[in-house]
Amino acid sequence: MFDLSHKKCRRCLEVKPREDFSKAKACLGRISNICRICDATKRSKHRKRNRLQSLVKSARTRAAVKGIPFDLDYRKLIVPEFCPVLSIPLAFGTNNKTEPGSPSIDRLVPELGYIQGNVTIISAKANTIKSYGTAEDHEKIAAWMRNK
Repeated sequence: MFDLSHKKCRRCLEVKPREDFSKAKACLGRISNICRICDATKRSKHRKRNRLQSLVKSARTRAAVKGIPFDLDYRKLIVPEFCPVLSIPLAFGTNNKTEPGSPSIDRLVPELGYIQGNVTIISAKANTIKSYGTAEDHEKIAAWMRNK
């Protein structure tokens, strides 16, 4: 006999109570074939991909405005778990807001543009700090801060 109180998730293949499934959007009165946990995981992966695509799209616009080369593919960019500069965790901000730990595309040699091999992903905070000065300026600031 078929038990109507449980359902098998198509993604994780576990049999779970019907309460663990969302209502299907396309069909009234029916429930989704994927449990809420699997659905949330899927959405999280899509959200991260979409945010990375948005970063690349913004970089493409900046490159066009500045007249510098652009040749990036979001699928080839690697977002590290931690910022290589400040060692803070990298995570996209909530509600599409840029936060200090949000991933940001940094050009290693600004004149070369946004081309593969000339960009890296660092935190928005590190990229902002880096944007406003030369290495010598930053060394002077660091020396001043150490003395205070």
